[in-house]
Amino acid sequence: MAIAVVALVVVGLSACSSSEPAAEGSAGSTSLVGPDDTASDRPTVAIVGDSITEWGQDVLLDELSGRWELDVDGRSGFTIAEQHPAAVALAEAAPSQMIVNLGTNDVLRHRSTEQVAADLQALLADLGGIACVHVVTVADTLAFGGYDYAPEVTEANQAITRLAAASGAGVIDWAGEVTRFETGSEPGGSLLFDTVHPNEAGQRRLAALYDDALGGCDG
Repeated sequence: MAIAVVALVVVGLSACSSSEPAAEGSAGSTSLVGPDDTASDRPTVAIVGDSITEWGQDVLLDELSGRWELDVDGRSGFTIAEQHPAAVALAEAAPSQMIVNLGTNDVLRHRSTEQVAADLQALLADLGGIACVHVVTVADTLAFGGYDYAPEVTEANQAITRLAAASGAGVIDWAGEVTRFETGSEPGGSLLFDTVHPNEAGQRRLAALYDDALGGCDG
């Protein structure tokens, strides 16, 4: 079945504080929210991510649980490779769709574009049994300690887009959404509070993008 990738490459936000990213190799905290135990006819959606997912899971549940049964695993500071086992575990429960929001920590650790692409390709290969997989692009606003990560984010997002095209996937552009709000072409101001993590308005906008992507799956 074709993989529908949500290019929110938010491909993995780190467990950053509002002032600096987590130290390389730090695992950060762990957050896991499983599906409701009560019987439900809502399709199950798995979401795997880093601190963006962990810190925003309450909003995700508030915004999406009316239509979708959510199974969420967000771990601050984790890279694509570090969350690969969690993604496989979520996939074993046979969700109807999965969202992968990882990659930011890879950029923050200055991992090469080749490494990011190889890790994402390996993860997506293990999700082939899921009807629709959505991968999120990374916001290019990352800036800590005076360092501008934009060039690295651009390369990572280009790799993500290529992988999506190669697998027949679609892409949801979180990076573009953040830029539109940052530049004022969309109302409401910034969607982020520290160049990485969504503020409440950003969390709700991200959830809306998820909802749109999930609703477009015809698998």
